[in-house]
Amino acid sequence: MNTQPLPRWFVVFSVFVLLVISTVPTASQTTNQFLTRNNHLVITNQAHWNDWIYSEGTISVSNSGEVQPRLWQRNTDATDDIVDFLRFQIEAAQRDPTTYKLPSHLQNRDPDSITLQDAVSAGSNLEDVVNILDGDMSTYWEPSLLASSDDSGIIPSLWWFTIDLGRVVFLKKLVLKFAPEEIGDPFLLFDVLASDGRRPIAAPSQNAPPEFFPLLVSIEPNKDRRVIEVDLRGVTGRRELGGEQDAFRSEQVDFGEESEEGDDDIDKSMATSVGRFIQVVIQDSDLNRGREVSAEEYEHLSSADTGTVDFFKKLPGNREVRVTRKTYFDKLDDRDRGRIRYYRREKPRLAELEVWIEGDDIANGILRRGGNITSPDPRSSGLLLDSDVVSHHILDLYKPPSLNFEPQKAVTFDLGSFFWLDSQRMTYSFSSNDAQTFGDYTVEISDGSQEADGSLKWEVAVDREQTSQLGGFVGRITEGNDFDPVITRFLKLQWNIRAIEALGIVHLSEFQLFGSGFQPQVTLTSGRIPLGGSKNLISVEWDAETPPGTRVELQTRTGDTFTSDTLYYHGDNVRLYEGGADEYYARKNRRDKGNKVGIWIDGPEWEKSFSAPYKNSSGSFITSPSPREFVRLQATLFSDTPEAHATLNEVRLNFADPVARRLVGEITPARVETLGVQQSFSLYVRPDTLSRKGFDQLLLTGPTDLHLSYKGFYAGTAADFSEETTDLNDLIVAGISTVSNNPDTLHLNFPNINAESGIELLRLDFSTTLFTVSAPLTASLRLEDGGAWQRIDAGDATLVGLDNNLTLVGTPKRREIFGGVTVSPPILTPNNDGINDIAFFEFDILMVRESSAVSANIYDLNGRFVRRLAEQRETSTGSYALQWDGTNDAGKRVPPGLYIITLDVTTNTEGAGLNQKNPIRTIAVAY
Repeated sequence: MNTQPLPRWFVVFSVFVLLVISTVPTASQTTNQFLTRNNHLVITNQAHWNDWIYSEGTISVSNSGEVQPRLWQRNTDATDDIVDFLRFQIEAAQRDPTTYKLPSHLQNRDPDSITLQDAVSAGSNLEDVVNILDGDMSTYWEPSLLASSDDSGIIPSLWWFTIDLGRVVFLKKLVLKFAPEEIGDPFLLFDVLASDGRRPIAAPSQNAPPEFFPLLVSIEPNKDRRVIEVDLRGVTGRRELGGEQDAFRSEQVDFGEESEEGDDDIDKSMATSVGRFIQVVIQDSDLNRGREVSAEEYEHLSSADTGTVDFFKKLPGNREVRVTRKTYFDKLDDRDRGRIRYYRREKPRLAELEVWIEGDDIANGILRRGGNITSPDPRSSGLLLDSDVVSHHILDLYKPPSLNFEPQKAVTFDLGSFFWLDSQRMTYSFSSNDAQTFGDYTVEISDGSQEADGSLKWEVAVDREQTSQLGGFVGRITEGNDFDPVITRFLKLQWNIRAIEALGIVHLSEFQLFGSGFQPQVTLTSGRIPLGGSKNLISVEWDAETPPGTRVELQTRTGDTFTSDTLYYHGDNVRLYEGGADEYYARKNRRDKGNKVGIWIDGPEWEKSFSAPYKNSSGSFITSPSPREFVRLQATLFSDTPEAHATLNEVRLNFADPVARRLVGEITPARVETLGVQQSFSLYVRPDTLSRKGFDQLLLTGPTDLHLSYKGFYAGTAADFSEETTDLNDLIVAGISTVSNNPDTLHLNFPNINAESGIELLRLDFSTTLFTVSAPLTASLRLEDGGAWQRIDAGDATLVGLDNNLTLVGTPKRREIFGGVTVSPPILTPNNDGINDIAFFEFDILMVRESSAVSANIYDLNGRFVRRLAEQRETSTGSYALQWDGTNDAGKRVPPGLYIITLDVTTNTEGAGLNQKNPIRTIAVAY
């Protein structure tokens, strides 16, 4: 079954379920845009991945279907992604019009209709302004010359343009690149201005043009410089171009009373100016006298490029004065005629404008990625990300005298994904006399790790000690901090000043975060994938490029059904959670009611969470419940360094027709009171709706320290295995053969059992020795060698409620590590006569799962060390038999006498309640 991909915008309504907007749900609304053939499903091209859900802006998918985490960069050109930000501003305003205020030219626009032309305005030649943003030095913008043909030298008001960057940015450097000499000239005198979007105080209307402040003012004519770079780091005022040294000069702007420290604490490498709009205004031009040329060159100029021709009269002292053409030819004789000068008109052409900023703003996409902001005033927390420096998030530190506790003094950001973070910036808004700035504060980060009580583990990245009072640096409107790169999912801005019993308000306006490198962890999840009926899920494989320090993990989640549901929303389209339908229909006013959206959700039998991660890309056995009709896949790409990233190219899911619709199994008895002693157990298996072909093999596997011994195999109806049944001889399955595998495995072959066999229940009897408090077993059935194993799920197989699981659980009264310690023979005679030449130290290690060294240390009666015998296994539990041939560590025979043996296991049992007392035994040596 193939259907069209689900619309991507449904992602905003779903975190745990796949949402499909509909009024009448139909069974066809599932996802199957992948290549499914011969019981294999392949996800390999861009169209396949486009159907997956992931945090917006965290993953890039190439045209050839390569999936990579996003690369976040510092020191970027803000003109590269203007359209993306303009579209986001419109989408954000449509979702939350109370928070996001659009400029007039973006109001009532469809985001998809936005182009770069919507980001520019100009006094003339508007359509050409986009040429300065295209990266092509052969295209340019120049002002209209219509008003300059009178040779008056007056620059018209049409000689300017403005660029809307789509968001507020921290400005580091401006670069103006004028057209190459063969096609144009630089601007003679010009100003570069910026605006952060504030309106003039006298014209605060939303539609009023923003107020600009100068970044660069040229004070001397520029005829030859074709690349102008304006370094704005650590500067709070304009810069001037020109002068004897042809250097930039900084002029500080007075923002109010300076702090006692002045500006010495400003990081000169840090952007301190913010802006959203960049404007360039040409203040002067040589117009029709752009460049002097020869008479011959003048003759070859096009009519559009010809400038003025000046005529001169000779004066005494080799001086000249300009005269008109008529005077030159009609009133001057040859001896009084001076030079004739020919000019090409000035062609003021700007080819490129670059606006270099701190980098890609990670904070900007918090809400789009499903993150959130927690603060004392959650209603206005979104204003920190709205690219409006006037709007602000109010942090009120006023503490009424009656209050017995400190007000909340932190803003916490959930970034919605994992990032390499190394920098933080923020701006203040001083819209009232009461507004102040932070005093002491810290910036703390967390990668999501938790403390023992479940709270986040925090690490201090910045400890800013400025003043214990509010308003420690009056007048500064921007502030920021750089720190060592660290993997971050959560960030907390914690101000550490005393709450005051007076008005204390901080207007935090914009908050931005930066980092460099590929995201350290990104996750993408498929929609609900139909398998074409109930299928036995076998394995998942994937092709990936994983340089050192990177890896890819896959997970699965399975189910059989999905059902319809409805989401209800407020009039402002905020989801109704508590009241749901009742609250929705109780609203009398139509304006209080938002959308009513039909959705699909997974059925109740779906796994509550995804499986444990699969790590073997060449083929990992699927652990999710199976057979099932649907599956979801989840892929996570990890990286330990900012410079490296994994690339996921293809995912393959392997499945097969099941031997039964479902297999349920349980082991009884499941509880073992004595460890280290061999006991008998029974595995019951109940096939539900056997296939026509059936099965003929069973596989039971335990941990490596669990040695399984076959005792018998039986099959019959459920009644045959009732509690009254004592003789199972009539139920014995004939023709059983066991395949010799590992000691921890039982592999049985038997005659085919299928839907026509009348078999309702199977029983496998086996014995084993349990050494630990928990030993999970897995059981599977299949048809024929090479067929696909179908896992048996734990459940009530006998329908009488025995133990309902496939895990042996040890409940010993004595929690000791060593058991069954023996030394044989008691007297060792190492004389090579074949009798008692070797001593065996036999014992069991109980309840120690990890790989720990187990040893027997031999001493003489004086306490001198003689010999150490050691063994280390992948899993320490089990039976041991260490051998001693009567020699010391040097390989020489020990003298006759009595020797002491101490047993030891190097494991940390602190807090586990285990008795780690080391057993001591003796052995005699005689010749």
